[in-house]
Amino acid sequence: MKKTGIIIFITLIASIILAAGCQSQISPTDSGGIKTDCQKEESYTAQVPYNETEFYYVKEGVGRPSCNEEQYTDFTLKVTSLGKVCQITVANTGNITGDWTLRAKFITTEAGGGPNSEPLTKEIKPGETVKFEYTYTQSDTPRSCTNVNDETPSVEVCKYSFYQDVRKSRTITKSREETKTRMVPCD
Repeated sequence: MKKTGIIIFITLIASIILAAGCQSQISPTDSGGIKTDCQKEESYTAQVPYNETEFYYVKEGVGRPSCNEEQYTDFTLKVTSLGKVCQITVANTGNITGDWTLRAKFITTEAGGGPNSEPLTKEIKPGETVKFEYTYTQSDTPRSCTNVNDETPSVEVCKYSFYQDVRKSRTITKSREETKTRMVPCD
């Protein structure tokens, strides 16, 4: 009799331990009955973003700057002579928008002389290519043509006598692996 009681007691404890891994839920589809779904805890690895402050150094000028206007040079010119028509193509390869005022010089003599056209002004944006076209209106035909830059953009360049390293910071987003847990159905 004592053995039977001990066996029943051990069976009862084992049933309670097994039942601890399972959760009871009231199913909305049951008419008030209890449906038991077994779930277990599972670990997984996830990438979790976080912000971090990064420090770096830049050189900054100290004192009063010495500034000068310098001609903008980040552009290319191509001159095409087509009889009485002169085409000048400007490609802005830099990073500023500016106005170009150009003339065509029509070469009519062996020594390279000849008249200039009237100026044309066009705004050219970074990465843009623009064509200037000039027509020679006299009765003879010029030998060739060339460009005359009346005005091209300029940039202000400032220099300092002394420079110092200045510490700056910026926030960057990084990610790290983190172990998380979730409940999944039992097999």
